[in-house]
Amino acid sequence: MSQPTVNSDATNQTDVPVEEVDLLVVGGGKAGKSLAMLRAKAGDKVVMVERDKVGGTCINVACIPTKTLISAARVLREVQGSKAYGVTLPEQDGGADALAQARIELASFRARKEAVVGGMVAAHEKMFPASGMDFVKGTARFVGSAPSRSP
Repeated sequence: MSQPTVNSDATNQTDVPVEEVDLLVVGGGKAGKSLAMLRAKAGDKVVMVERDKVGGTCINVACIPTKTLISAARVLREVQGSKAYGVTLPEQDGGADALAQARIELASFRARKEAVVGGMVAAHEKMFPASGMDFVKGTARFVGSAPSRSP
């Protein structure tokens, strides 16, 4: 049986050699990266292709950014309500009412969110070499008339 093949240059299919692999994973989201690393650690020749950021929707646009926003809102709520716990600022800094007027600065929040997400993406990408899989940053597409088959 034929093995799935990888050609990392989708723009010029005839000039790039074809590589035989046991598993080609398209997409580096939770399921893709987990499967790719698991099979590579088991000894399969694995290539994972991701066109954007590793981690998929959860890490990049949903779960982690949302949790970062929720954490910022919780901190803000605690600061705004801190007067009830006897926390105040000196008068020259606005006194007791200054904390109640605290706000989230959107630019700083976005920078923090990007740092958290970027750190998670980088951590995942560092795990790939240790698993033994190959990681290709690019767009995967299927070409030709015959589907890929597993052995």
